This record gives sequence, structure tokens and C-alpha cells, in this order.
Amino acid sequence: TDPISSSPIKFEQDLQRLLESRGLPFHVTSRTRTVEQQMAAIKSKYDNNGRDEVISTYGKNTGTQLVSAIESKDTARFRELASKSSKHLKGNAIDVRTWHYTDEQMSVVLKSIEELIGPGKALVEPIGNCWEKSGRNLKNAKRKQGNKAGEGNCYGEHIHIDVPTDYKKGR
Repeated sequence: TDPISSSPIKFEQDLQRLLESRGLPFHVTSRTRTVEQQMAAIKSKYDNNGRDEVISTYGKNTGTQLVSAIESKDTARFRELASKSSKHLKGNAIDVRTWHYTDEQMSVVLKSIEELIGPGKALVEPIGNCWEKSGRNLKNAKRKQGNKAGEGNCYGEHIHIDVPTDYKKGR
């Protein structure tokens, strides 16, 4: 059997249909990743948004360890930590581009995700730099005043979505 569940594919199709029915664009920027791709994503987050972004995204314990491995150039430790850091590695996560959404549209997107898979599965990123509130369980996302979508502090902005392995909903 294929180790990657069909749940993320079904969820992505359902979310795309739902958002497009609401007049919103839809673009997935990331699906399944290798460990090397995950390491590059974490390093990019570190390089572009700083150590606090890595810690905020991956939690105080793992995030601090990831930062330490990056800063000490301990590639073996970085690889080990990165290999356990995301559901992308098992094919159970997708990232959706957000720079083309207004704040009001972001609220619609977050509500739509929650309609399909419930609360707590969407993570608005980058954490702390771009948005007035970021992280999980958001109903609304508003860019901090002066931030431009997709630029500067909002580099790489997206919604990371952990898709339940038992997702079956259909629209």
C-alpha cells in the first residue's frame, strides 16, 4: 500500500472547490517533503525571519534545538530534528499561499479550513513577524500595519494545514 494517505489529496480538492466557490484563488506551495527539503525550509525560515520564527513555529523545545543545530553547524543533529518536525514528511500537510488574500479573505479561508477539518489544524505563518496574531486557532488574520503581503516581514507567508489521516469529507 502507498504509505502516503489519500486524505491530503481529497482535502486539497475539497478546499480548492470550497474556496473557488467563494470567489477566492487557491494555490498550494508545498505538499510532501523529503528531509532535505524540510531542512531547507527550516533554514530559509531561519535566514529570512530569524531564530524566533523557528522557535515559534516548531515550539520552544524542538525550535530551540533546531536553532542550536543550525548555529553550531551540526548537520547530523539538524537532520535528525528536521526528520521529525513536520507532517509534510509523511505527506499529511499542505501549505497554501496567502499573499494574494486580503485580511477579510484570510478570515474566509480560515473558516473554510475549519469547516472541513475542525479547529487547530491551520497554522498561519510566519509567526510573529507579519500578522497581528498568528499561529493556530485563528478566526481572523490581519497583517501588521506597514507590512506588505509576501514582502519583508511577510516573506514566505502561508497557511500550513495538518490534514487528518482519516479525512474523508466530500462536497
